[in-house]
Amino acid sequence: MHWLQTAVILAPTAWAATLAGFSDLSPAKSQIEQNSDCKLPASFTVKDFTGKSNGTGSTLSSFNFTFLDPTTAVNTLCQFNSSSVSTTPGSLTKRFACNDRETKFIWEGEEDQLWMIERVCMADSGAPLYETAGSIVIHLNCDGKSQRCTSNATETTGRFVSISPIQDPTLLRLGKRQAMG
Repeated sequence: MHWLQTAVILAPTAWAATLAGFSDLSPAKSQIEQNSDCKLPASFTVKDFTGKSNGTGSTLSSFNFTFLDPTTAVNTLCQFNSSSVSTTPGSLTKRFACNDRETKFIWEGEEDQLWMIERVCMADSGAPLYETAGSIVIHLNCDGKSQRCTSNATETTGRFVSISPIQDPTLLRLGKRQAMG
C-alpha cells in the first residue's frame, strides 16, 4: 500500500482552491480556516543534494541536502547515513527527520525520488495538525572512482501535492502519554 494512499491528493494549485475543494462540513477545512497562523505551503526547494554511492552505481549509502520552504520559512539540513534511524515504526514506510524535526523525507532509491513531508498548522499545544507532502526526482551523476554522487542541478523545486491530518504513530503515542500524565 502506497504511504500517500490516505492523503487528500491535490492538484498543484493555490491552497485557497484546495480548501474550496473540501466539503463544507469537513473538519479539516474549518480548522484550517479558523487558524490564522496556519500557513499551507505550495512548494519547496531542495538544494545541494550530494551523496556517496556504495559502489553499485547510483545506489546511495549516504546523502545530504538542504530543504527550503519559503512559505513557512523552514531552512534545514537533511541527511541520511548508516546511523540514521526512521521516525516511524518498522511496519510503515521509513521516514527520516531533518534537523528541523517537523520536516521529514523518504528516499525511493530505485526511482531516485525524494518525498518531502512537512508538518504544518500548529495547535495551541504546539503539536502540528497537518502534514503536506510532495516529491521530486533527483537526477544523479555518480563518479565510480570516488563514489561521490551529485544532483545535476544545484536546486530542484517541487510542489506539495497532498495534505492530510497527522497520522504519525509517534505523535499519537505522545498524545496518549500527555493525556494520561
